[in-house]
Amino acid sequence: MEIDKLVSLDGDGFDNQFGWVDWRQDDAAIIDIFKSQVTDKFPIDSEQKDGGLMVRYYGQPYSIPLTHTVCDRYITINSLAEIISDTHSVWLHKNAMENDTHGILVLPNNHSEELKRNHAPWIESHLQALRKGVDEFSGLTIPYVGHEDNAPCLAGELRVLEANREARDIRIQQASQQSERATRQFRYKSYLSLVIPGLITLAIIWMLILKYQEPDCRVRVDGKCLVDSVD
Repeated sequence: MEIDKLVSLDGDGFDNQFGWVDWRQDDAAIIDIFKSQVTDKFPIDSEQKDGGLMVRYYGQPYSIPLTHTVCDRYITINSLAEIISDTHSVWLHKNAMENDTHGILVLPNNHSEELKRNHAPWIESHLQALRKGVDEFSGLTIPYVGHEDNAPCLAGELRVLEANREARDIRIQQASQQSERATRQFRYKSYLSLVIPGLITLAIIWMLILKYQEPDCRVRVDGKCLVDSVD
């Protein structure tokens, strides 16, 4: 797509230019997104083997350094971006960065240079350049093709991330339980605030009935008149 047309799009028209990657997505599907973003004849093939992902670009094999963690989506994205970096650049949908699904836009390098040269304010509002070696879902430093040693502490950082996530989930669950208890207590108090005045009102009405149903009675026990009034 020509750059002048791209920058004129908004709403769904703009969003449809992106390939969308969920953090739970299969890594092989990301290759299909890249292929559709570049050209139907994109010369890259993939093969899943022994739990890993191997890609070939113009016949050259590359092993994606997957970690079998939540970081693998961006490990694959970064690796593909590195493999095609001589001809293409990868951009992200800026307004979707806080979501569970991120938008990927692959452009020829000359188009990216035109964007930077003529549409810098538009880029600032709509796009974020791919940051090599960063998992944008977690913010952790990750390895990728050609930079397999980029994140020596990733395993430990993932353990800390998972522990923090579990602690957060526990806090959310506890807060939910406290909210439910508070709601039940509020409903019980509201029920009592309605029932007790009602019972008091009924008691008053009953006393009035007893008082006036036999006006000549001087002494009444359990609703029975024991001593009549004497004129």
